Amino acid sequence: MVKDRLAELQRLSSQSRDALLDQEAWSDMDTFLANIENIRSKLDEMEALLKQLAEIHRTILISPASDPKYNAEMNEVVSNFKALTKSVSGFLSGLAEEVKRIGNQNDASSRIKKDQSRTLTRAFHNLLNDFNEEQLHYKSQCEKTIAKFLRISGVQLDEDQVDQAIEKGELFNTVSLLMGDREKKALYEDVKSRHDDIIKLEASIRELHEIFQDMAMLVESQGEILDRIDQNVQYATDYSKKALSNVNQAQQAQRRNMMLKFGILICGIITVIILFIVFSAAFYQLINQCQKFYVIK
Repeated sequence: MVKDRLAELQRLSSQSRDALLDQEAWSDMDTFLANIENIRSKLDEMEALLKQLAEIHRTILISPASDPKYNAEMNEVVSNFKALTKSVSGFLSGLAEEVKRIGNQNDASSRIKKDQSRTLTRAFHNLLNDFNEEQLHYKSQCEKTIAKFLRISGVQLDEDQVDQAIEKGELFNTVSLLMGDREKKALYEDVKSRHDDIIKLEASIRELHEIFQDMAMLVESQGEILDRIDQNVQYATDYSKKALSNVNQAQQAQRRNMMLKFGILICGIITVIILFIVFSAAFYQLINQCQKFYVIK
C-alpha cells in the first residue's frame, strides 16, 4: 500500500524558491551538507516511487478487469513523484546558483560543491528521464489494450486511430457510433479506465516537461564546465609530470655531481698518498747516499 504523503510533499514543494536561492542557505558548509543529504533522501524516494509505479503499471496491464484500487495507487504515486520533483528542482536550482557564485575558486569546499551539484543534477535528470519513459511505455501498452478490446467487440480501429481519438478526447464518441449502447456498457468500463489513465499521465508528462528541460540544460552546461575543468586538470597533470621529471633529472644530476666530487676526492687522496710515498722513498734514498758518501770520505 502506498503511504499517503501527498500533503507533506506538496508543502515541501511549495518551499520558497527565494529561500533556496539565498546564499546563506548554501555558503555555510554544515548547511550545505544538510541540504545535500536532503536532496539525496528525496532522490531515493523518487527512485522507490518509480519502481512502485512500474510494478503498478504491470499489475494493471495484466489484470482482466479494471481495479479502482490500483488506479488510485497509481495516481497517488504519480502525485507524490511530481511533488518531490518540484522540491528537488528548487534545491538543485539553489545549488546551481551557489556554484555560479563560487566561480573559479578551487579550494576544497568549492570543489565539493561543484562535484555534488554535477552528480545530483545528473541523477535527478536520469530519474526524470526514466519516469518519462515509464509513462510513455504504459501509454503505449494501454493504447494496444484499447485497440485489442475494440477488435474483440468488432470495432476496427488501429493503434494510430485510437491514439488520435484519445488525443482529441473523442474515443467514446467514435466508438458509440460503431457499437450499440448495451455492448458499450458491457465492455468499455475497462477501456474507459485505461483511457482516463492515458489522459492523466499525458498531463503529468506535460507538467514535468519544463522541469525536465531545465535540468537537461543544466546538465549540458555542467558538462561544458566539466570538460573545461577536465582540460585544466589535464594541463595541471601534464605540468606536474613535467615538473616531476625535471626534479628527477635535477636529483640525478645532483647525485652524479656528488659521485664525481667523491671520485675526485678519492683520486686526490690516492695521488697525495702516491706522491708522499714517492717523495719519501726518494728522500730516504738520498739520505742513504749521503751517509755512504761520508763513510767513504
